[in-house]
Amino acid sequence: MLFKSRFHLVLCVLVSGAYGVDPRQCNKIDSCSCKFADNGAVVNLRPLAKSNGASLFKDIYAKDGYYYSYNPCVPFDEEECHSASMCKRLSTNSSVSLVADQNNVNFGPNENGVQLTYLPSGLGNIVTVSFKCVQNSKPLFIPYGFDNVTKQYNFEVETMCACDNACYTAPETGGISTGSILLIIFFVMIFLYLTIGAINGKINGQSSGLQVLPHYEFWVGFPGLVKDGCLFAVRCACCSTGVTSYDKV
Repeated sequence: MLFKSRFHLVLCVLVSGAYGVDPRQCNKIDSCSCKFADNGAVVNLRPLAKSNGASLFKDIYAKDGYYYSYNPCVPFDEEECHSASMCKRLSTNSSVSLVADQNNVNFGPNENGVQLTYLPSGLGNIVTVSFKCVQNSKPLFIPYGFDNVTKQYNFEVETMCACDNACYTAPETGGISTGSILLIIFFVMIFLYLTIGAINGKINGQSSGLQVLPHYEFWVGFPGLVKDGCLFAVRCACCSTGVTSYDKV
């Protein structure tokens, strides 16, 4: 019986571990952004990328003896290296070769940030770029280059865009503007004024036809009052001596 209980306990632990969710797993939204599973924060790297065909970092020397150029999110061209995410050359005057492209990019958790993994389209090596959350104004590219042990490329970028929601702006959800709300309220009040006033006049039997409308006599004479007021204002502005005040009632 004791053995059976322990077996069930071990089985439950294994099952819960297999189906558990990595608290810092960052689920990919697109090739430039991901969303953390634990708090819903978004890491958006798009503000870092150059979109003019050039790379964000160009010919940065690495420990493996090569110079690397890198641009996240958006492909770039550098001499014979086309539609690239990363290129390399042996010297500043040598030919350029492709290291990684944007065709297959995965996001993963990383200590204090996220990690982008570029999988090769054909024969090639995996490229990992760790984006570290650092509150600085200018991104820093740290190229480690090719690792002969793991047979993959490793790099690091220090940037504030790797911090939760630092470079992310939530899309506008739309909705009714303040002006639209005021117009709706205005027309609703007009409708209620006319409807309630007409019902009240009809019930009291004081009038019929259009005369059931509230303050009917005032609204009928209102255009004439506006006209008289405008004429009076114009005459005063023109310094007319014929009219200096309203007629006495």
